[in-house]
Amino acid sequence: MLHALPFTTFGQLAALGLKATVYCSRCYEQRPIDPAAEHLRDRCFATIRFRRTKIRYTGAVCGCPGSVEIEPSVLLPVGGEDTLAFLSCGTCLPSWEINHVPIDRPPWSVVNREGNDRFKCPGCGKAVAWRIHGPAWRPLGNSIVPLDRGPRSASNATA
Repeated sequence: MLHALPFTTFGQLAALGLKATVYCSRCYEQRPIDPAAEHLRDRCFATIRFRRTKIRYTGAVCGCPGSVEIEPSVLLPVGGEDTLAFLSCGTCLPSWEINHVPIDRPPWSVVNREGNDRFKCPGCGKAVAWRIHGPAWRPLGNSIVPLDRGPRSASNATA
């Protein structure tokens, strides 16, 4: 089952504590964009086109289509207590990404990760791809016993 994303327009990003950048794969640069800007506020993040106008070292204009990257204003650590998802749509051109999504918290928790539920891309209408990173496994208390290698002496160290 496909579920709608919690937001579709740039104007809805700020309410969820998200920020947006445009990444250029040719210049390897990221530029922050203001999602509350009047010309972006009501536009769908998956269908909008950005084109780099930077002059490259060759003297030519870059002209590369930029891809939109969305992430929380404060990133959650991978391997922390939260299960994080990294969402993307490779069929939209240019592609887009939503990174560091706490998939078990509202409004993202509407999907059943173990089932066939997925988010629906607001641009092309297909299922959104995702990578899930769960909490890191850490041993508890005495579950790891250090090896006893005996006392180290100067004669053992030089031998």
